[in-house]
Amino acid sequence: MMGIKPGLSSSGIGLLEVVMASAIIGVILMALSTTMISGQKGAESVQKRLSATELQSFISQTLTNPLVCAQSGLVGQNVPVAGASVPTLTFASVKMDDGANNLFENGQIKISSLKYKTVTPSGNLYTVDVQLQINVQGATSQTVVGGSLLAPVDFPLVLTIVGGKIATCGGAAVTHLQTVKILPSCTTPTGSYNSCTQVVSWPASFADNSYSVTCTGSIPIRVGNPNPCPANFYVTGKTPTNFSLVVQTGCASAVYMDEVDCQGSE
Repeated sequence: MMGIKPGLSSSGIGLLEVVMASAIIGVILMALSTTMISGQKGAESVQKRLSATELQSFISQTLTNPLVCAQSGLVGQNVPVAGASVPTLTFASVKMDDGANNLFENGQIKISSLKYKTVTPSGNLYTVDVQLQINVQGATSQTVVGGSLLAPVDFPLVLTIVGGKIATCGGAAVTHLQTVKILPSCTTPTGSYNSCTQVVSWPASFADNSYSVTCTGSIPIRVGNPNPCPANFYVTGKTPTNFSLVVQTGCASAVYMDEVDCQGSE
């Protein structure tokens, strides 16, 4: 599958933020692991609890980033149900879920609760309140200052549901969402890097042309030749009622996309 502007989400959040988020989580994980391995009492147990609190807060804030949320594994999961466990999420190669997946090998930091607390549907938009709680266990003879069970943290997510599955997730509400299927795209002229432009209309008008568009396409079809040919496509010329889809061949043959699925949101 091919996409428009690889590395950008519909809200314009880039892969750099995802890398930075993973790096920050990694640093917190290392700090916590060092604290636990040391096995010291008193001040170390205070630091452990404070670090775990920081991690819990950071996870809840990071999940509201649409691109990070999508890459956590939540997209593609079933429609959320109030009281049910959130599916396994992955951050910086660390798996977290309501099944007590350990955050660390020694098992001293665990997910105590990761559930959909409330679910409010409105068409294909679901506003969900997620509750996260972390359990900090001390070493064999260590008492965690302040108690082992951290206070739960609630945070909202806005999900779009398509075909009974989570299609997008993040913290910002989407007020208008439309999809359009292009079967097939225009066909480029013969000749390297030639392109064609196709005007695609939305089912209904957007308020203005500030909405975001993301598209995915099938494998390019090479006219009169069964061998593969690379192709690129992108969106240009948005208006409230339509946008232009440009398809460009990467070989000397004419090509077209058998199917392109686009989503507009504002």
